[in-house]
Amino acid sequence: MHTDFGPTPAQVYSNLKIGLISRVAQNSEFNKMTIQNLANIFGPTLLGSEAGGLEDARAQIRVAETIITYSEDMFELGTLSLPHVP
Repeated sequence: MHTDFGPTPAQVYSNLKIGLISRVAQNSEFNKMTIQNLANIFGPTLLGSEAGGLEDARAQIRVAETIITYSEDMFELGTLSLPHVP
C-alpha cells in the first residue's frame, strides 16, 4: 500500500524559493531584476556550485533561466501565498 503524504518540507521550501524568485522577475520593470540577472545570481545557489569552471557556470545560468521562466508550469506555485508588490 502506498500512502501519499504530500510534498516534503524540502520540496515546499524549494517551491517557495522558486516562487519568490519568479515573483521578483515578474516585477523586473520596478526592481530591474530580470530573469537573466536573477539566473546569474541564483544559478550556482539553486544548482550547486562545484568548482567546475566557466562552462559549468554558464550551464547553471542557462538552466536557472529556464527554471525561472517556466516556474509556474514546473512547480506547484499556485498554492503559495506571496505578497503582491505594487
